[in-house]
Amino acid sequence: YAGFLKRVYFFKHLSQEEVDLIASLCHDEEFEPGHVIFLEGAHADKFYIVMEGSVEVWKNFGEPQAELLAIHGSGHLFGEMALVDQSPRTAGAFAQEDSELLAINRASLLALVKNQPVFGMALLRAVADRLRYMNSLLA
Repeated sequence: YAGFLKRVYFFKHLSQEEVDLIASLCHDEEFEPGHVIFLEGAHADKFYIVMEGSVEVWKNFGEPQAELLAIHGSGHLFGEMALVDQSPRTAGAFAQEDSELLAINRASLLALVKNQPVFGMALLRAVADRLRYMNSLLA
């Protein structure tokens, strides 16, 4: 997975050794179109990186006021915010098409943040970027 991860914006500031370490913690998961990756309100146990396919992120999925928040394609990360603040998922994620995702579990993420300060900064940068983007939508 290291070759793929090195091309992902989130990991571009990391050394090859750090990317190799992260790759060793990943496992892949495949989802068919419409498959639930996680539901809004669920406990967060991992975050994902889209390798192939696309994922829709919905608020209030299945309800009249449902809102499509994002569509993530190859190289995009999602699900990291709930791992960082240990809150329930604030939205649901669903495979839009056949999708292959890399997953990193919460324990591995926390170990990376603790032992790899550059990774911690990359995560902080990604969360800040996501917040700025959401703020721009509200402005």
